[in-house]
Amino acid sequence: MSVFDNIIVTHISGIFMIPSPKGRYTEMKNRESYGLSFCKSGQITYTQNGTETVSDKYHAVILPKGGSYTLYGDETGVFPLINFSTLTPFTDKFISVYLENPETYIKETERLSGSNSAKNFSVLYKIFDRLGDEGKQRDILSPVFKFIEQNASRNDLSNDELAAFLNLSEVYFRRLFKEKVGVTPHKYLLNLRIERAKLLLSDPDISALEVAEAVGFSSPYHFSKAFKAAVGTTPGRYRSELLKTEM
Repeated sequence: MSVFDNIIVTHISGIFMIPSPKGRYTEMKNRESYGLSFCKSGQITYTQNGTETVSDKYHAVILPKGGSYTLYGDETGVFPLINFSTLTPFTDKFISVYLENPETYIKETERLSGSNSAKNFSVLYKIFDRLGDEGKQRDILSPVFKFIEQNASRNDLSNDELAAFLNLSEVYFRRLFKEKVGVTPHKYLLNLRIERAKLLLSDPDISALEVAEAVGFSSPYHFSKAFKAAVGTTPGRYRSELLKTEM
């Protein structure tokens, strides 16, 4: 179920194309209405209670009614904004939704004019329906985490295979994964392998070669290089220091 499924819009108070220069800084206190913001160009970072929400081409952002926050212009751009009120509250925090086809939403908002026309209500509900579907599409990533866990020791595991597992294109899979997880699939897999390697290195009876093979590296050289880049020391030195602390 999506947060957008049960929204009942009672009022559309404004439709704007907001120009935002780089370096712009604004403090908002007790926002009067909800806002639905898209990004035609540029980038903005909102901060609410220490949590940052980025508005860029691939993210729609719901601005919370009653919310207090700051806004910073990372890059100069234009941000379509729809201010609206609802029958009942539905969020007091920012909501960010990844957009697969952002141009579609920009075209939709550019069709809007005035405020409370029947056409605007109709378009806004269609936008909410599409945003809800976007959120549901992100859930399709869930099965891939178990698949990665089960296959992390394979040194031939690739983005192509992970995307095919979910019946997605490789490009869309990488973009969706980075948006949801915060790192690329490659980085996620690498981090998993390094953490597993740390556990195995605590056993002095397992050689570095066996550790490298067990966690999915094609050679001890690649394992040592990746481990040092991630941890700051070689596997051998990591093991030595670990064993010293256990004595």
